[in-house]
Amino acid sequence: VRISGGGKTQALIRKDGRWVTDPQGFSADPKRVNEMLETLAGLHLTALVAESKNDALYELDPDHTVTVKAWQGDQLRRDIDVGKAAPSFRHTFVKIAGDDRIFHAADNFRLRFESGLDDLRDKTVLAINRQELNEIQITKDQSSVTLTRTPAPAETPPAGPPAPAPA
Repeated sequence: VRISGGGKTQALIRKDGRWVTDPQGFSADPKRVNEMLETLAGLHLTALVAESKNDALYELDPDHTVTVKAWQGDQLRRDIDVGKAAPSFRHTFVKIAGDDRIFHAADNFRLRFESGLDDLRDKTVLAINRQELNEIQITKDQSSVTLTRTPAPAETPPAGPPAPAPA
């Protein structure tokens, strides 16, 4: 995936099953990358907006547009220019490569691609699986407190109506 706009270019490549920034090789935030990929895969044009070539009105001019290109292997799968959100904030103005017309695309997604390279980096330092965590100890100066997870008590079935007495 290559994202260009505002005089900057950001590239993400899949390497060894994970996404990294190119050429730096920093791990990319999987959540942010998945949002981008879902947007590209689910791109749905809902209406033709303009054929007038007045790109600046939709922020699709060279100074404002965000160009997104996505490859699958060596094959270019998506090549779009992303403009501003429509007034409804439920659509985004886009142009498809090789087509001068401007379309509404479903969803407001410009910000998913507009962020800086640092925003794409995975900043996770320590990941903890909450289900595997059994104890937390907090210490400050000479004071300490320990929180321990204990299994929930087994639920007892609710008492039903009394059994009828034998006749």
